[in-house]
Formats: sequence, C-alpha cells, structure tokens
Amino acid sequence: MVLALLSSPAAAAPHRVTDLFSGKASLPLAPYPTQGFEHGGVSYFPAADAQHGYELWRTDGTAAGTYRLTDICAGACDSGAAALGLFQHGIYLIANDGEHGAALWRTDGTPGHEERVTGVCDGACLTGLQYSLPWHGALWFLVPGPRHTPALWTSDLTAGGTRAVANLCTDLAVCGFGASSEAFLGGPDPSGQGLLLWVYTDAQYLLRTDGTAQGTALLHRFHGPSAAQSRRAATAVRRGSVRQEATAGSPLFFLDGSDLWTTDGTPAGTHFVRSLAGLVSSLGTLQSAEVVDGVWYGIFTYGEWLRSDGTADGTIVLAHVPDGFNPTVTHVGSTVLAITVQGVWRAGPTPATTVKVFDWAVDDILTVVEQPPRAFVLAWLGGGTIWTTDGTAAGTLHVELPAGAPVDQYEMTGFAGGVLMSRGGDQLWRVDATATRVTPLHDFQPADGPSLTEGAAVLGRRLLFYARTGATKMSLFSSDGTGPGTAILTPAADESFYDPYDYGPPGHSFTRFGGNKVLFSANSLWITDGSADGTRRLSQQPNYAFPAEYSPVAAIGKELVFGGHVLGGPSCDPGETEPWVTDGLPRNTHEILDLNPYFYPGGGSQCEFLRFSSDPGPGISFGSKALFAADDLVHGRELFATDGTAAGTRLVADINPRTVPNTVTDPPGVPPRIGEGSNPSDFVALGSRVVFVADDGSTGRELWITNGTAHGTRRVVDLLPGPESSLPHDLVALRGKVYFIARHGGGEGLFESDGTALGTALVSDLELAGLPTRAAHLTVAGRRLFFAGFNESTGTELWTSEGTPQTTRLVADLRPGPRGSAPQSLTAVRGVLVFAADDGVSGLEPWRSDGTAAGTFPLGDIAAGESSSNPGPFWVVGDQVLFGADDGEHGRELWALPMADVVRPSAGN
Repeated sequence: MVLALLSSPAAAAPHRVTDLFSGKASLPLAPYPTQGFEHGGVSYFPAADAQHGYELWRTDGTAAGTYRLTDICAGACDSGAAALGLFQHGIYLIANDGEHGAALWRTDGTPGHEERVTGVCDGACLTGLQYSLPWHGALWFLVPGPRHTPALWTSDLTAGGTRAVANLCTDLAVCGFGASSEAFLGGPDPSGQGLLLWVYTDAQYLLRTDGTAQGTALLHRFHGPSAAQSRRAATAVRRGSVRQEATAGSPLFFLDGSDLWTTDGTPAGTHFVRSLAGLVSSLGTLQSAEVVDGVWYGIFTYGEWLRSDGTADGTIVLAHVPDGFNPTVTHVGSTVLAITVQGVWRAGPTPATTVKVFDWAVDDILTVVEQPPRAFVLAWLGGGTIWTTDGTAAGTLHVELPAGAPVDQYEMTGFAGGVLMSRGGDQLWRVDATATRVTPLHDFQPADGPSLTEGAAVLGRRLLFYARTGATKMSLFSSDGTGPGTAILTPAADESFYDPYDYGPPGHSFTRFGGNKVLFSANSLWITDGSADGTRRLSQQPNYAFPAEYSPVAAIGKELVFGGHVLGGPSCDPGETEPWVTDGLPRNTHEILDLNPYFYPGGGSQCEFLRFSSDPGPGISFGSKALFAADDLVHGRELFATDGTAAGTRLVADINPRTVPNTVTDPPGVPPRIGEGSNPSDFVALGSRVVFVADDGSTGRELWITNGTAHGTRRVVDLLPGPESSLPHDLVALRGKVYFIARHGGGEGLFESDGTALGTALVSDLELAGLPTRAAHLTVAGRRLFFAGFNESTGTELWTSEGTPQTTRLVADLRPGPRGSAPQSLTAVRGVLVFAADDGVSGLEPWRSDGTAAGTFPLGDIAAGESSSNPGPFWVVGDQVLFGADDGEHGRELWALPMADVVRPSAGN
C-alpha cells in the first residue's frame, strides 16, 4: 500500500545548475585489497567510489567482474566494511551504517543483498571489532568497552546468538587498560581447541581461552626490560607481521625481552627456550618472524637471521643478511627465504647450507606476499617495483609494469597465484601467477570529478559556496540557481590551492553573521558580503599568529565569536584553538584571550613545546553574550560565557566538580589535579534561558538549564536515576518546549521539557512491533517534528510527531524490510520536509514529506537506477531548493528543484 502511494517521481523536475569542473580530480578513493580475503576465485575487499564511500567490493580478476557489493552507509559516507570473512555460506563483515555504530552484517555476494545481523553494545563500538575470526562454528571478536577495557564476544550471526563471553578486566583479571592499551585475537592455539589473546596494558600478557570466562588461563606474563619490543613482537604490522599468527598444529614462539619462548597452548607447554643475548646485537628490534614446519625463523635489525626448533641447542644464527629496511622472512612451500634490500637468501638447516641466491639493490622492502610456489615482493626504488621469486636465481624475476600510475607502497595481496595491487591511490591492478600478465581492473576515480564541496551559506536570494575549478584549485561562487546566474567571487590572484591528500578540500565552514556577512575558511580566513569586491582575506597565509581554520561559536550583535585554529610553527607543535572575535574587518579580528594558556614542554631537537587548546564550541547566542563549552584545563571542559572581550569572558559554572590527576602538563600554575569537565553540548534557547546537556560526574549525562549565572545553572531532571546516563541528544525547540531523544527501555524515546522536572515527560517510547527504536536527526518542519528512527523490524525510516503519543509514528516504510531507507539531510522547506532516502530501487535520492504517507514522495531519480546521487545538504534560495548531487556522469555539482515541486500537497496533484 505504501509503495502505491509513492509512485510519481516523474512529477518533480530537478535540474543541474552548472558543471564548474569537468576534469579528473584527485580524490582519496584508494582500494584496499590487503584488508580483504579470497574465496572461490573471488577477492572481497573494501574500496570507495565518489557516490558510495568505502564499501565492500569484489573482483574475479577481470574488469567486468570487479564491482561494488554493498552500500551499508547509504550514499557517499563510509561504512568501514572491515574484518571480512566467510562464515556459514555467506560473507560476513563488520560495518557502520552511519547512524548506529558498528554491527555485524552479512551478504550472499549479490549487490544489494546485504543485511544487518545485529549491533554490538548499543552502537558504542566504532572501532576494535576488526579483531574477529571464525572458530568452532561461531565468530569471535573483541569489543572496546568502558574505560578502554575490551570484552570477548561471540556470534553465530543471529541477534540472539550474539553475546559477551568475558570482560578482560572483571572476568579475566587483566586490568590497567588505558587509551594506549591494546588487545588482539591471536587465532586458534596450536591444539586448535582454544583461542589466544595478546593483551597490552600496564603489563603484557598472553592468554588462552576455550571461549568461556572460566576456561581462560594465563600462558605468560611478560617481564622483559623492553615493553616496546614485546609489543612489536606480538603486534601485526603492515610490512609483514612480526607477531606469529597461531596455526593449529604449529607451535607458537614469542619474545619476552631477550628471551625466546614457545607454547603449545597450555600452561604446561609454555616454556623458555633460551636467551638470545650473545646471538643478537639489538634485541629490541625484531623485524620479521615466521614458523615453517614447526621451526621458527626471525630477522633482527642488524641482520642476524635466527632459526629455532624450540630447543636451546637448536637455536642458532643462520646468517647475517643485509640489515637495510624491513628484511622479511617468507616461505614458498617448505623453502624458507629472507628478502632484503640486497637480494634473496635461502635458509638451510645450518649456516653452511644457508646461501644467497639472487642480487638486487632496492631502498626498502615494503610488502612480501606468499603465493606458492612463488613469493611476490613489493620494493621501493624511487617508486614501487615488484619482483617474484621461487627461491632460485633462475626463478627470480622483475615484473614489468605498464607505464602509468606508481604502485602504492603497501597495498599488494595474493590472488589466484598472483597478486592484486593498488596503483596511483585509486586503481586496482592484477599480476597473474606467471608474473608476465599485468591487467588493470578498475579505476575508482570518476572521469568527471566533483565541483561542489560541503560548505555553503544562503545570503539573500543567492547561495555562496566553494567549488573546484581545477584538479587542485578551489574558488568561491555565488548562484541564484541558474547557470547564467552563477559567478565566481574569488579574485583570480587569490584562488586557493590545496593538497587533497593532506588537507582535503577547503571551504567546509561558512557562517553568516551581522546581517550580510559570511565568514569562511579556505586555507585562511575570508570574509564576503556576496560581491566580488566584498570578498577578501582577513589575513595572508602562512601566518603563525592568525587562524587558518575556524569553528563557529555564536554571534553577538554584529560580531561573531569563533574558535580560531592558529597553526603551529616549524616544529611539531600542532598549534592551538582559542576564542576569537570578528566584525568582518581585519583590524577588528583578534583573539579574545588564551583561555587555555598551558603547554607541555617538549624535548629533543624538534618539539620545543606542545600547546593545549581550549577548543571553544559549540555555543549559542544569549542576549549580549555567547554561551559555549571550552576547556581551560583547570576546570576541564565546562560552561563559559563571553561578551567578546577578555574581561567579559568567564566560567559560568563548574558543573562537574570532580578532578583527576594532572598527567598532561607540568608548568607552574597548574594544580596537581585538574577538572574532569561536564562537556556541555546541544544548546537550545527556551525563552530567556538555555537548555543543554552535561555530565555532573554523579548522575551521568542529563538535561540541564541555565540563565547565564552559576546560581541559575541546574540539572533539569535525572531521567535515569543514578550514575547511568540517559544521553539526551538532538534538542530542538517547538511551541515553547524543548523536544529531544534520550535513552528509554531497550532503545530511545521522544521527550519534551519546559525546563522543569515536573514539565519533563516521555512523549513516546517509540516502540514498533514490540521492538525498541533508536532515533536521530530531530528536525522541526512547520508544526511537526521529523526524525530518522531505527527499528529492527523496519531498519531506519522516517518518523514524525506533533508532540503527543497519538501523533508519534512511522511516516512510511519507504524500503520494506529490515534494511531501511536511511533518511538523511533532513531540512525544513516552507513547512514540509525535504530529505534524502534510498527506497532500494532508485538509490539515495531526494524526497519530501508533509508527515503523511500520501504526502511523502520522491523528487526525482538523479542518478538513474540503483545508483545514488547523494543529494544534500538542501538550501532554500528564492523559489528554488538548491543542493549538491552526483548524477554519475558529471561528478558532484549544484542542482536545483523548483519550489512548486516541493510544496505541492501530494504526488498525484
């Protein structure tokens, strides 16, 4: 029924305004074949294109067989498609849909057939899930938890079968986790009946678990003098792992300082082999290690190549190979090789039988890939160069690559006896098993690159925006929504150049203030009134005393308070971000004060000191002042106010009085303990007061209100009594009340508040089909609220409310089933809502809604078929709605919709 009501996309007529850049742009769209896996002659790997961001791709080694499989984060955002593997006849991955954090996903390998299995820890786990592997009929992975303490989880790829097994601290007594702590799954133990866990906290541990908290045993606690050495010895690094991944039936070797150890996966079978002191010159620098046929081989920094059979007498130096950069141990079959900057060495059981088989001269060994009966070597010699060897002189060959893009330094992986590699940062190539046929598979850069960047501002009946006019050149434009009415404002001599790989495109920050002024950043700060003559820099760059970038805080009358980021000097000082003010004139643009004047004294030849920042913002205008969050280091990140002067800038309230030991800086004047901070955010005006969200250190993150004084700053309500946070977010004002989303039951609910505890109530628990919902992007359009609601039964779909339980509901199931249409870029346009959504047929395209199913319909299919044009943000300019979109042919350009297409009452009228 719903789909029948939404069947008139042809009634809307979006049109491209202009194509400001028609060349091939340099965008960071690299494929990552090394992060995938091969199965059945197909390689599955993460890669990005301009329309869909980083998603799961596949290749069978042909151009026609290389294509995208998923669009989990709908549109151009990145899902992160990580930790790919094959499980229960399907491909599993851990990805983020952009709304609810990392989750387990599954696909059968058909484009568009991805499905979400289950989330983990309520969307709190954005990283760390990459440490996953299949074992004993289930998936096992580590999940970061509170205070950086990871937990071991397992899943059979069903929601009910996904659960936490053990917390490494509370259950396994491995504590001391901090921000720099790490934990890794090391694969099955040598017996195949347990999993190994490498853990790095304030100490280092090797654990073995049978998959239960009770069945976890400590195999070894590291006591060696070099924590860095044990960390490197057990941490997988891109240039060839120096942590041996455990393999069932093969012993595991590891280093503890200068001592070599081995284990069969049991405490009794974990024993000391011998000290390497006297055999190795530099014990802290193991470069590469591998176990072949039960024998360990390792190369150290100064070229000692060791062999160990697990006994003291059987641990010997085979040879001294050239140290150079990244010597690597590899093997083809049972033939063990050392790959160095000067050639290939082949191991024998004794030093006398260990020989050099081939000479070459390169600067660095980057990647070595085992593809029996050969090994492929990516080396560096003024650029990437590829060799292949079978361990003999006659079988060591240089791979001749066609002229063109350089080979990327680390992106080479095995495939079908040969290798896949990335070239030029945006191309996927294949070398076949004979090392003679080199084939381009896919170029991820669009032939016609994008013009439009994200930032823009409406000034009168025109849109101001930054756009690409060359491969690395950007300019400011003004448009009335027509091609002839689109003109460049930036003087030609001042066009901005940038390096997209280092800094990305500028012009993302546009802030209107003082009536007709717009501040924006483009490798320096600019001001414009919408005319060419009124567009100028506030300061030339480089200027280490003036901001190059900014973040808006709030307007005060005709002035704008902003966080100005001043670049660091020629040392490694990162610079600092402090409160600044401007009225649009260079002479009246200045730092208000250094709210966080402290620094960390550096050391060595490069770092003289590292400055700390107060990082002002977000904020809100409040009469003749601005209220904002900032960190002065003494109180932590708290609520401040300013009138634009140093004397008028003050702490409003120290909401969280708790302190923590000062471990970040030691100049005089900083107390030994510093404030933990309440981190105020989500400011919204309510009459003469401001409602916001903060954490007082005892009741969790809850709703607060202030009149700008310490006495008038108080918590409104503790929705989840006790230290647990209700996490209010997406605060908006409507009809004299504040509406917001907060935790409720197993999901989230819609709440309202008049600023008092008695006047704060649950509007709706947002349950659907008996299942909880999580919500985001609360937006006011006319007299309605709209938001994106995620429910397991529908996926993420558009919801609406008029502030009562009876009117709070799903608007329409635009994409029936659990996948959801992923509504985004929600924007109020003359009382209705314009947004982007994916109905599963036309990709992510523009839609509108008046809060009814009949009044919810698409506004065109800009990128034909299942491709996504990724429309948004949307801006009202005169009688048009302007937005960025990519039709798949011209890159991301400026598009327009007539207002009549948006505000008409239904698709059929």
